[in-house]
Amino acid sequence: SDGTFYIRDDLPDIPENRVFTGRLTLALFGTIAPRHVEQFLRYIDVPYNPADDSPLPSYARSTFTRLDQGTGLLSGGNIAGL
Repeated sequence: SDGTFYIRDDLPDIPENRVFTGRLTLALFGTIAPRHVEQFLRYIDVPYNPADDSPLPSYARSTFTRLDQGTGLLSGGNIAGL
């Protein structure tokens, strides 16, 4: 939750143990769920500064713990501090 991390090099090199970094594209349904979309967007455009001791809640510091390769379903995205 404080932005620190550690690296494990003892895990086998399989897809489940690889870290994905890149662009994530989402579709939002603002006409169907406007309040949920508004709430989600509050945490998107928050400036990220790793040296900030008291950051605003945002997805920049969240982790996604699982990606189902078959369905594309992404699990996680917990925001620290909420």
